[in-house]
Parts: sequence; structure tokens; C-alpha cells
Amino acid sequence: MSSPGEFYKSLPPISKAYGTLCFLATLGAQLQLYDKRSIALDYGSIFYDYQVWRLITNLFFLGGFSINFGIRLLMIARYGVQLEKGPFDRRTADFLWMMIFGALTLLVLSLIPGFWTPFLGVSLVFMLVYVWSREFPNAIINIYGLVTLKAFYLPWAMLALDVIFGSGIMPDLLGIIAGHLYYFLTVLHPLAGGKNVLKTPIWVNRLVARWRIGAQPIVRARTQAEPERSTSGAFRGRKTTTLSKENIQPKKMSWQTYVDEHLMCDIDGQGQHLTAAAIIGHDGSIWAQSSSFPQLKAQEITDITKDFEEPGHLAPTGLHLSGTKYMVIQGEPGAVIRGKKGSGGVTIKKTGQALIFGIYEEPVTPGQCNMVVERLGDYLKKKKMSWQAYVDDHLMCEIDGNHLTAAAIIGHDGSVWAQSANFPQFKPEEITGIMNDFEEPGTLAPTGLYLGGTKYMVIQGEPGAVIRGKKGAGGVTVKKTSQALIIGVYDEPMTPGQCNMIVERLGDYLVEQGL
Repeated sequence: MSSPGEFYKSLPPISKAYGTLCFLATLGAQLQLYDKRSIALDYGSIFYDYQVWRLITNLFFLGGFSINFGIRLLMIARYGVQLEKGPFDRRTADFLWMMIFGALTLLVLSLIPGFWTPFLGVSLVFMLVYVWSREFPNAIINIYGLVTLKAFYLPWAMLALDVIFGSGIMPDLLGIIAGHLYYFLTVLHPLAGGKNVLKTPIWVNRLVARWRIGAQPIVRARTQAEPERSTSGAFRGRKTTTLSKENIQPKKMSWQTYVDEHLMCDIDGQGQHLTAAAIIGHDGSIWAQSSSFPQLKAQEITDITKDFEEPGHLAPTGLHLSGTKYMVIQGEPGAVIRGKKGSGGVTIKKTGQALIFGIYEEPVTPGQCNMVVERLGDYLKKKKMSWQAYVDDHLMCEIDGNHLTAAAIIGHDGSVWAQSANFPQFKPEEITGIMNDFEEPGTLAPTGLYLGGTKYMVIQGEPGAVIRGKKGAGGVTVKKTSQALIIGVYDEPMTPGQCNMIVERLGDYLVEQGL
């Protein structure tokens, strides 16, 4: 069990700062270091005596030391922390903006006759509770040991209990109104086809980045034509698993790097190189190749793949690469195919998802070509660089007893790198439409996102990086990396936030590794 100091240190920055200031505000009032009336929301003093600090200070007072005060602090420690560590993980600016928007909304509501209350701290905490209840609607909550219910009803249940125990209704009600306004503008309105009018302002992102508050988002370098990723968007899912170097096999280099630095390397330090090299998917998709690699025909890849499945298939006809015929010589059935033509030849090594090609001419020897190609192939197998493992172990992992309905990793050209058994059979034009939306954000909005013939209404995403779709109680999240599309399909009881978290965590990791 961690000590109180370790627990406090582990809290995310915004929730920790707000909870600490609330505690200090109450402690100062309890020790009579100041008169709490001097920090109350009094618009007369603000407008006529210019006591503008009241607009801020009233938001941090939760009342004197009491059971109710302790409960409010626990709400921050539970619901605020779960939001900041889950849906807002690596999105500290978004969480801070939600708090700022909530505070501004409460200040405006207090101008309405009958809605004024001297301290808005309780209302701001209640807004956090409301947003949490919408992000985790199916969580089971036990209130004071009296009643058990789904989190979706938590704000109303607590409002009723506060009234029963003699507390005022207005602070809680203001928090519900502010929370629902935020939820409507960031989720319900975009779901109905509207724009997200509550994007996190640039100045908030810059403030968080300048002061290095919280964990920064993982982003990749952008080309000039690629839009900047938005960090607005509230509901991202819970942080229940972590994709890290400890539970994902290292993938430090891109496929092109393997071609350039390993297949086309200087052999034995004598200035000798392969003539051409490539890494090609079993379906014929080109993952990486040297500039001199010949343009292969689809049938040639089909024949090579079939020879790996049925050794000897190529022996009568020979191995063909871009029309050039190689005589098949001794290889390793199901693992390596070797071909010879004059003073040159070719070696092909099969891995879990790809074929590694090496073409050589004298003075490079057959043995040197075999060594270069097979060494890289064996290395990739040893490192278990299997896209299927990412689907099975990470995309289809269990989150609070829930799973994605289906998941896949698909190349930008529509080639299937790996997929779950129940992933829908999509059409090429559907992937083309998704890629077009990444290149020109908004192109799918009028028509919807189609996957396997199923139409999803496009909702708030991250232009150029993430597309999200909704259909009934389910939906889809598509994350773009430099070489692939990570796709997750979900249905209840899994929440949109959980799906987003699973897909985007894996996508961010692969982006970080240049993949």
C-alpha cells in the first residue's frame, strides 16, 4: 500500500492542484487567516469596488471542515482523477479547458436571478461528477451504503440525497447544468452532425506546453500538407491498460530502414551490395523497397506465396520477378526460396506477414545474399514482429470485462496486415474513402463512414489522425499511422471512450516508432 505522500504525488496535475487549493482555502478560513466573505462571489463588490479576485476565489471554497467538505474532496480525488487519468490522459489542456469552461458557465449562470450562490466550488465539483457519469455510464456505484445504481444516475441521486440531508439544491443543480452544457457541445451536438464549437483554445495548449503540465501527447512529425492534430475532444476512454516497451515488442525502425540499412548494407565491408531488395506483404503490398527493385506482377507474388505453402510449385515453371525468370534451386521448404540466373540470383525469406527479397549479381556471391536476407528474416521472427499479435493481444484485450467487437490493422492501400476473426469484409472503396478523409478532413461527414457495408455517422475526431463513427449503441474508431490504419469496432457495454483508448494507444505507440 502506498503512503499518503506517494498517493498525493501520483495524482494528475489539474485535479491535484484544484483539490489542494480547495483544502487550503478551507484551512485558511478555519484558522481565521481571512474572512470567507472577502472571497465570496459578490457582483456588487466586483463591478463597483473592482474586487475582481472574487470571480476566481469563490471557486475554491467548499465550506468549513465537515463531512460534506470531506465528501467533496473525495469526489475530486475519485471522479476528477479518473477523468484526468482516463478520458483526458495525455490531454491535460483539454481537461484544464473543461474546468475553465465550467467555471465561466457557472459565473454566467450566477447572474440569473434565483441562481446566485456565494461559492461555486461545490458546483464545479458537481460538474466533474456529471461529466464522469456520462463517460462511465455503466459503472456500478454504491452511495453511502444505502443504494446501488449505475453511474449514469449518480448526479441525480446525489442531488436528491443532498436535499434530503438539508443541503441547498442550487449548487448541485448549477453543476449539472454546466456539466450537461459541456457534454452537449462536445458530444451530443457533434453526434447530431454539428461542429465541435468547444475546441480547446490554442492559448490553453500553449500554456500547458510552456509549463510542462502533465504528460504531453505523443505526436509524430508532420508534413507540410498534414494538418495539426487537435487535442480537443473530451471522451477518450479509461486508462485501464498501458502499451509500453514492457508489453509491446520493440519496433525501433521503419520497414524502409530495414531495407536501406540491413538488406542494402555493405557486405563484409568490401563495398559489395545487393542489386535490389524489398519487404513485401503476403498479399503483394509493398512495405518497403530499394529504388532499383523491379515492379512485380500480382501473379508473381501469388506463385511465390503458393510455393511456400506447397513447396515445389515453382520448380517446373521457374521463379518470375517482373518477367525475369530464375531457375529455382535448393532452398528451405516453406521458409526460403532461392533462384539463379546467370551470374546472379535471388533469395526470398518468408516471415509471419511478409516476404523479404534480395537480388544479387557478381561479385556478390549466393552465400552473401542468403546471409543478408535470412539474417534479417530470422531477426524479425525472433523479435516476434507480428501484426496479428498486436490485434490479438492489444486491440482485442479485455477492458473491465469488455472487448472490442472486431479489430484490424490495414495498410493505406487496403491490404490486410492482421485482423480479428470477425472483422467485417470491407470494400476497397471504403478504405479509399477513409484515406481521403484523413487527407481532406470532413469528406466523410456528408456520406458517413462505411465499413463492410455498415454506415457510421462521423463524429468528433482529430483531423488527419483519428476518425470516429457512431451507429446506435456502437461505433468505430480509426487511427492513422505512417503506414497503416488501426481500426476498432465496438458495441455496448463497451463505451466509446474505451474503444478510443485501445485504438489510439496502440496507434500512438506505432507512430512513435515510425510505423
